[in-house]
Amino acid sequence: MARRAEKRAGRRAGSFRTCVACRRRRPHGYTYRVVRSADGQLLPDLFQRLPGRGAHLCPDLACFVRAAERNAFGHAFRAPVARPDPDALAGRFLDASWSQCRALLATALRAGWLIAGNDEVVQAIRAGRAALCLLAEDASPRSTERIRKLAAGCGTPFFRALRKAELARFHHGKPLAACAVPHRGVARSLASELTRAIALRDSLADRDGPTAPADGSTDGLTRIRVRGKLPPTRSKPAQAG
Repeated sequence: MARRAEKRAGRRAGSFRTCVACRRRRPHGYTYRVVRSADGQLLPDLFQRLPGRGAHLCPDLACFVRAAERNAFGHAFRAPVARPDPDALAGRFLDASWSQCRALLATALRAGWLIAGNDEVVQAIRAGRAALCLLAEDASPRSTERIRKLAAGCGTPFFRALRKAELARFHHGKPLAACAVPHRGVARSLASELTRAIALRDSLADRDGPTAPADGSTDGLTRIRVRGKLPPTRSKPAQAG
């Protein structure tokens, strides 16, 4: 009985992938996957659905560069591979990640699982209804600090990505500074995609200096653990003053 329980716990922990460049093990869904075509070209598996043997990379430009320079792809596939352009390959994956983030937000909007607006997001966080909070990169410093502190205090995963004009498509065409997702399943998928997109984006921005660490622990992603649709309602924290 104890043996069976141990195996079930292992399955719940999920699978891992090893980066071909730095050899670090990452949770499945956090890495980017490439496959080899019949003529030796590398094909970015943007949604991890292409058949065949795959090679995985951390969402860090340094790993893309290292893999290309050391022929890590050839070793991984045990066959000749055309040397890729690391910047172009990373750019394709980053574009795909942002597209997936927008698609998940669109899904949440269609299903009625998107809470839009600063005040509405604050209320949702305080009521324990927000499974994830997303703030635009160009939101005002005051709103950013207010929501960030509240999300941290309530244990709500918090991300800054996209711009108000980009989020407008999810708010009747009006610029949107903040939104929240109450559906835990959509929030988990969105948090996973945002985590690696932000890590890769930062590493591309820092290409002339030290790359941002991609440790998979950004913004409390590991706190999203509860199964089901809507987050359990927490008791409303007492307001100061």
